[in-house]
Amino acid sequence: MAAPGIDTGFQTGWGLLAGGGFGVGQPSHRRHWRLFLTANFVYEDLGVSQTALNDAKSMNPTNTALQQATGARARFYSATFDPTFRYALKRRISIYGLGGFGWLRRSIDFSGESSGGILLEPSGPSVLSFGGNSGAVDAGIGLNILLRGPDSAIFFVEGRYLHGLAVNRAASLAPISVGFRW
Repeated sequence: MAAPGIDTGFQTGWGLLAGGGFGVGQPSHRRHWRLFLTANFVYEDLGVSQTALNDAKSMNPTNTALQQATGARARFYSATFDPTFRYALKRRISIYGLGGFGWLRRSIDFSGESSGGILLEPSGPSVLSFGGNSGAVDAGIGLNILLRGPDSAIFFVEGRYLHGLAVNRAASLAPISVGFRW
């Protein structure tokens, strides 16, 4: 059994990180620090463990739709504004840190056989859905490696922590992203 707070009930899944931004000020070979203003969109699709599903059913015995669920998927969407500071270690290698705020939506769709009859039969396998919108804060660190000249693609590795506020205060994500930026 995992220590309290370690087992979230979610399984690994897949995600997408997309963003854009611009550098503030002119690049200079004398300055190692540079500020970028960026906006990011994060999407995560995660499975829900059978243990977490069984726990939800046992804590809500009067919810008939939930009792019919045989599986579940969780989806998280966020859009954040993230000022980013990059520090050039070498000509082609830089590290960066970011932090910001924005919006987070989480939803959990429970799937299974519906026994609501023809009128209440869902059009898909979903028998119950929950979701909520709130503010969010995020922070992260990363590594950039310039592949060729100054106008070429940049390979990056990034770790990020995203935490929901208000109705999503129990929702936290820690995605690790690998990709290319220009």
